[in-house]
Amino acid sequence: MAIRRRTLVFGATLLSALGEAQEALNLSANDTFRVLADEAWEELESDAIHFKGNFRLIGPQWSVHADEATMFGSLYEPRRFVADGSPALIVVQKSRSNGHITGRGEHIEYLRSEDSVEITGAATVVDRGDTVTSSMLRWDLLTDAISAGGADGVRMVIDAKKN
Repeated sequence: MAIRRRTLVFGATLLSALGEAQEALNLSANDTFRVLADEAWEELESDAIHFKGNFRLIGPQWSVHADEATMFGSLYEPRRFVADGSPALIVVQKSRSNGHITGRGEHIEYLRSEDSVEITGAATVVDRGDTVTSSMLRWDLLTDAISAGGADGVRMVIDAKKN
């Protein structure tokens, strides 16, 4: 049985519910996001949209790549977003300075109520040469603060040469 790739295209107004993270991610009403996956289906009872196989959420300032993902809440007002992969990857263009932040792990979860991203399972965040690795990383999108913890401890590599 052949699986056909599905593409959904929607405007930033659909993700304007990202709250203040919209400003932190430098989104405007004219931005367009593309969602690609091998399969997509909606669960009306749980208000969730599931994506499976080669998932990509691509926007002008950030993107998510994963094996599968689920968006909770309506497409117009998502309250939570979960991506799983080996690894799942999120890349955010920094609005306050040049460069981007890359996060990767087995599980990535965006929580709208907290404007944060939590990465678990061999979690790594790289920001302009600085690297933080742990079993769990929590990234505040408004302040760019990263907190880390877990049974495996925390490993940090800091680039002392950068300004």
